Parts: sequence; C-alpha cells; structure tokens
Amino acid sequence: AGGHVPKLPDGHWGRYEQAVVDRLAANFGDLAPARIRLTSDLPLASGMSSSSALVSAIVLGLADFNGLPDTRTWQDNITDDADLAGYLACHENGMTFKNLVGAAGVGTFGGSEDHTAMVCSKDGQLGQFRFCPIRLQQRVPFPEDMSFVVIVSGVAAEKTGAARDLYNAASLATREIIERWNSTTGRETL
Repeated sequence: AGGHVPKLPDGHWGRYEQAVVDRLAANFGDLAPARIRLTSDLPLASGMSSSSALVSAIVLGLADFNGLPDTRTWQDNITDDADLAGYLACHENGMTFKNLVGAAGVGTFGGSEDHTAMVCSKDGQLGQFRFCPIRLQQRVPFPEDMSFVVIVSGVAAEKTGAARDLYNAASLATREIIERWNSTTGRETL
C-alpha cells in the first residue's frame, strides 16, 4: 500500500507526492521503490498550475516505472488522453475515476482543466473541451501570425490554509448549483 505519511506542513510539496503514491498503491497495488528528482522553473503559487504539473509528473513517472499502463486495470479505465487527464485530476481532488477508487487527494476540490491542457494539447491547435466527463469537442488551427504570451502577475494564488478553504467552498458551491440546475431542468449536464 502507500508509504509513510511524513509530518510536513500544510501545502508542502511532499504532501502532493504522498497523495500520488497512496492513490496509485490503492488503485494498482504495491509500487516498486523509486527515487524521484524534480526540477521546475514554474513560480510557486502563481496560478500557473504548478501543483497540477507536479502531481501529473509524479503520476506519469511512477506509472511508467511500475509498468502500470500495461496492466489490465489501467487499460480498462484509462483508454485515451481524456481519460488520462481525468485520472490525473482525481489525484488532486480525491474523486473516484471509473473503477479506480478515490482517496484523500491533496486537499483541493478542483477540476480537470489544467490536466486536460497538459495531456490533450496539440502543437499548432486550439482545443475546445467539455468537462465532467472530459470530451474533445473540436480543434481549430492556431493562426501562425499570433502567439500566446504568459506572464506572472506577482499576485500569490495560494491554495493552502484559509485560501484553500475558500477555493474549495467556491468549487463545492459551483457543483451544487449545477446539480440543482440539472435537477430542475431535467438535464444531465449543464
């Protein structure tokens, strides 16, 4: 099963790693010991998905190291890039993905948009996706005479402590609004 739970402060990156190890072990059985070394130039708490990138990198590295994509359990549950993005997101939010039972996650109740962008993006194209579940709707060519510019505003986008609680409250309230809308309108999706 999972490893030793270290006594780390709230928001410490080691808690993200532990959540991944625990979830993979719960879904696929014991993992082979591995030494993980990560480097990044993403600014922390900048709203640039550094935590999603960290979780995704650890999941993908450990999955490859342990041969998980070759297992029947993986192949039955993760059949394409959209499924992979959804499963990666569930390592953060703790939700169950298909037959892969959920766990505590990292404490944020976010969605799968960041993971979808990381896994499903195609060079030279813009993708339009639906979520819950993730589905590609269309791709269009990105004009060659245009570019995206990503800058850091310098405003902290913390998702620990009180900031995490506010983030989670907004996420849960949004889910409730959608559930009520769907119930009232008889629709299954918003």
